[in-house]
Amino acid sequence: MKNTMRTISSTTHERFKFRALELSFNRFQILLMLAVLSFATSVQAQEKATLAWKFSTGDSFTVQFEQSQKVQTRIDARDRTLESELILGVGWNVTKVADDGTATIEQTIDRIRIKTGTPGAGIKKLVDVDTASEERLRGFSRDAIKELETLVGLKFVVVMTSAGEIVSVTPGPDVATVVGQLPETSALRRVFSGAAMGKLVSDSAFTLPGESVEQGESWSDETAIKMTANDRRTFTFDRTIKSTLKSMTDTEATIEVAVSLTQAPFTDTPAGSELTSPLELTGFTGGGQIKFDRETGTLTSSSIASEIKTLVAYREDKVKTTTNVTNRMTVTRK
Repeated sequence: MKNTMRTISSTTHERFKFRALELSFNRFQILLMLAVLSFATSVQAQEKATLAWKFSTGDSFTVQFEQSQKVQTRIDARDRTLESELILGVGWNVTKVADDGTATIEQTIDRIRIKTGTPGAGIKKLVDVDTASEERLRGFSRDAIKELETLVGLKFVVVMTSAGEIVSVTPGPDVATVVGQLPETSALRRVFSGAAMGKLVSDSAFTLPGESVEQGESWSDETAIKMTANDRRTFTFDRTIKSTLKSMTDTEATIEVAVSLTQAPFTDTPAGSELTSPLELTGFTGGGQIKFDRETGTLTSSSIASEIKTLVAYREDKVKTTTNVTNRMTVTRK
């Protein structure tokens, strides 16, 4: 009888211990689950970020724009290639900031480097000039540097929203005078116009959401681009830039960019046009990456590459052109 009572007592004790262990394990599971939920909630909260420029009056930046381009043209069964590179170093000085964060920026040209020519054509037909270099130049480069040096120090007024949208680019009072003194045939007249400078900035900076976004969230920017052919016919292309917040840390956000381009219906055909068919967009790919400093509210770098293929009638032939363009920008706060 005693042995039976001892056995029952022992069994009850073991069951009690198992039950206590089970309850303890259940409590551990609940605490673990709460901890996981709490951690997941905090991570989700951290993934929300505001991506917008932070401007203050008196802010200064060093900005470098780089554009490389390769144009391959096939006409009359012959292939032609032209390569070019533009580096533009500028200083930004914020002179005014509106209540909505829109900044008025004085942009000063500090450096210009241009390299262009046909591969293998020889140094005499290659233009390679850099206003920051003291190297002795020859050929076309010797004449080109004189034109470029007159442009260093010129100022433009850039108005940009906190989302990076370019509102306007206005040449300073000296720009018209200096550019007007360049030869009529100089391509620099077009490159350093207010419209061209605005396009260079907007193509490199792109538009930020300007509001809180989560990792993986996307936003789009659509623009109509017009191009006028030699016979004055106008072609319109619809460009869509889709940006996605790919990843981020406490200090930096990485944005992936995908660019698409479609041709709008062609309707403008002036009388007496020599072309028998409009320019056709036969292919396009584009995309890249942007780095954004969350602490300072600065787009620190961008690199966007694209390939454009076109076809246009020329006499009895078709001109096929493939253009590869890469735009890069780096921004450093002083």
